[in-house]
Amino acid sequence: MIAEKRGPVSGGLIPAAAKDEFTRYSDIPFHPERKLTVEELERRLRESLRLTPEALENTRFVPCPYVLYSPVPYLPQLAAVILATRLHLLDITAF
Repeated sequence: MIAEKRGPVSGGLIPAAAKDEFTRYSDIPFHPERKLTVEELERRLRESLRLTPEALENTRFVPCPYVLYSPVPYLPQLAAVILATRLHLLDITAF
């Protein structure tokens, strides 16, 4: 992700598949009263997208206040994304 300003917001372009995958599970964090059953997890895994070059080409701007920092600490994650893409893993498996 390369930082850019769009009005007052900093952010960058990320694969829409990654954003969709994140929002698929966004109802869980910070809600300890919400439990994810095995059946629900299996359903969400079935809906998960494959990390393919085509899925990674479709990008979307996502606000992120932290993109102004150096990208160097994220190089291991980049290697993991490249490996997951080559292996055609499900997004959730790659995460």
